[in-house]
Amino acid sequence: MARERGAPGTSTASLEQSESFVDGIEKITVQGGIVRVDFVSLAPRTEGSDAQGQARVAVRRRIILPLGGFVKSFHTMQRTVEQLAERGALQVDTGE
Repeated sequence: MARERGAPGTSTASLEQSESFVDGIEKITVQGGIVRVDFVSLAPRTEGSDAQGQARVAVRRRIILPLGGFVKSFHTMQRTVEQLAERGALQVDTGE
């Protein structure tokens, strides 16, 4: 039986890849074991600014993943931040 692209068990080499640039995460919502992460970017000047003249942020991409995948992703990012701090490439604010 043929597998659909991106089906579990397929190699990442066979997946179609795309890249998106974002400035950050605006919101994370969890409902019923599903996590939705809204990524934002600064809106281009042509889209205007807010009343104070500050650039607005706009949701550019939403990633939806199971809770387990979100937790695994969080740990991967946390390890990366720790490695960058160890190398001196990043100063981590401990809030103290």
